[in-house]
Amino acid sequence: MIGLRKNPVKKPKRRHLPEALIFDIDGTLLDVRNSFYATTIRASEVWWELIEKSLPPFKVDMALIERLKACPGFNDDWELTMAIILLQKWVNVRGGKPLEVIDSLSPIGLSDLEEKLNLSLPQEDKSFIRKICMEMYGGRECEFLYGFKPTFWKGDGLWKRERPLFDLSEVQKIFKIGIYTGRNPRETSLALRILKLNLPEGYVINAGDFLKPDPRGLFKLVNEMKVKHAVFIGDSEDDRLTVLNYRRKFYYPFVEFVSVRDTSTLKTFRLSRL
Repeated sequence: MIGLRKNPVKKPKRRHLPEALIFDIDGTLLDVRNSFYATTIRASEVWWELIEKSLPPFKVDMALIERLKACPGFNDDWELTMAIILLQKWVNVRGGKPLEVIDSLSPIGLSDLEEKLNLSLPQEDKSFIRKICMEMYGGRECEFLYGFKPTFWKGDGLWKRERPLFDLSEVQKIFKIGIYTGRNPRETSLALRILKLNLPEGYVINAGDFLKPDPRGLFKLVNEMKVKHAVFIGDSEDDRLTVLNYRRKFYYPFVEFVSVRDTSTLKTFRLSRL
């Protein structure tokens, strides 16, 4: 009689650690709630004070900013500010709650929101908003960051409020570190200074190279870093879409996405919040 052999219990596979970790910056490596997000809130208030000469129908809070950032196409914080002002104008006339408006429209960037609301800002207003945002964020570094001297905001830039979320000094001993950010080149250099990161040439992709969710930025990084397996760690929908687009277009090297909110996975990469 032949005995029946029980199926052996399969041991869980160990996660193969990647060779490289590629990071977004804002909301991932740096806490920007008191810099970029504070700029968005204050700039929208200034627009209502100086342009509309009235109070906005509702105050902007972090929940609204994070809900818009969860939509694709809102990686530019200045355009995020414009989107919030559009929502305020809509609610001012039609009523309703801003979060419900976003959920009903599911916008993909500013132009899509304008089309769905059938509402837009004049170009001069957009230029004004962008300038105010740059001055508030840059402050005395405005000329270095954006090429002009501030005329409205005279104090320190809100970038000085940014704080690192992770200490990468030990992680760098294990993994190659790369950056894929929506910041411009000089904003990126400022962030790397705050993070005390000195990376090899070619390990940083910013808005001067490619804009997320363009997967070519990731492809350039992993090839420059000469790795077979990398993880892109980010916090936004555009970050996730960047990896999705990469895997549709490129088969190799392998890249996977991990949300900065996935704390259990981050721990496997020796990452812990400060």
